Amino acid sequence: MDEQKNRVLLFTYTSIFLSSLSFGTGIVLLPVFIQGLGGSYVDMGLVGAVRGIPMVFLVLFIGYLADRVNRSTLFIVSLLLNAPPFIALIFATEIYQIIIIQIFQGIANAILFPASDILIADLAPKKERIKVMGRYEGSIISGFLVGPILGGIIVDFFSFEALFLTSGIITLVGGILAWGTIGRSYIPPIRKEDLIVKFSKLNIIRILPVILVMLPYGVVIAVLISIFPGYVSNLGFVPMQVGFILTTLSFSRIIICFNIEKVMKIGVRRVIAMAGSGLTISLIFLSFQQGIIGLSIAVFIVGIFSGILFPVVLAFIPQRVPRKNIGTAMGLLSASHGLGSLIGPIGGGIIAVLWAPNVVYIALGLLTIIIIPLSLTWGKQEK
Repeated sequence: MDEQKNRVLLFTYTSIFLSSLSFGTGIVLLPVFIQGLGGSYVDMGLVGAVRGIPMVFLVLFIGYLADRVNRSTLFIVSLLLNAPPFIALIFATEIYQIIIIQIFQGIANAILFPASDILIADLAPKKERIKVMGRYEGSIISGFLVGPILGGIIVDFFSFEALFLTSGIITLVGGILAWGTIGRSYIPPIRKEDLIVKFSKLNIIRILPVILVMLPYGVVIAVLISIFPGYVSNLGFVPMQVGFILTTLSFSRIIICFNIEKVMKIGVRRVIAMAGSGLTISLIFLSFQQGIIGLSIAVFIVGIFSGILFPVVLAFIPQRVPRKNIGTAMGLLSASHGLGSLIGPIGGGIIAVLWAPNVVYIALGLLTIIIIPLSLTWGKQEK
């Protein structure tokens, strides 16, 4: 790999780790904070959903924009934009205030996630794509591995205000680091054609099954972030214990991410089908657990199979579209993920209120069955 690209990749991994650390510290325990204000499962779902709305409507434009401007600039701006919403949460005393703040957090995320995906996809050499995507996902999950425990400690020993302040500072540091390193080292691709996207060149039919896999994935991850912490808290666990259980999710995902090349040896279709069936079984198993050991084991297994999907999907998209259109294709992918992030918290909150909180995870398990037939329509992975 080119030394300069290697350096940019390293700094990108570091910056995205800091961003995910701020999320794992602050956002993961936000449902517990909402409960403290008297919020219900519907309130938790609504807060998570409004964070997902910009992901549905903005990411395609951000992807299009990334094909036309310096991709590192978008990435740096998105990191810096994530700091103010965390700081604003310090002063939130009502649910509606959190909802308004999370809309702005969602806008920042709608820039961050496609921008980082596109930047990594652009930098990854063809022969090392799976490995690079695995390390990228690993840098994201590493933040969520450390964040929940760190957040739980901060809340138990200090306060939620200290938690949100810490999260804001962490993501601000990530943005400053990216500006001082990636911003000065990244060389964008040369633009030789006009600025009009020709969607016929995106081979949408070829990538549609890949994009659709992100919909149930987005639903599952959004529920685990927006509702599951509140569900665990209602079972009688303190924030530090909630953080520990969520850490097991990240721990198993990071193990998979750094070993994704070995997993891929059985073939991309089999891997995705295995991930879909594994998620179905583990999520239904999760719905019957109430003790810390059972919950941790179930979440650990969910992490294994969810950890497979993201790096494989990210590595697959650049094989199917021209480099100059990677941004738009990744925008479509993020839009599918964002739609899942919108549907999941609202649907999960309603199900929890109308039936029972554990029924949410049975419904998620049934939803992920759709990944299995989708996997059969994927083309062969390029070497």
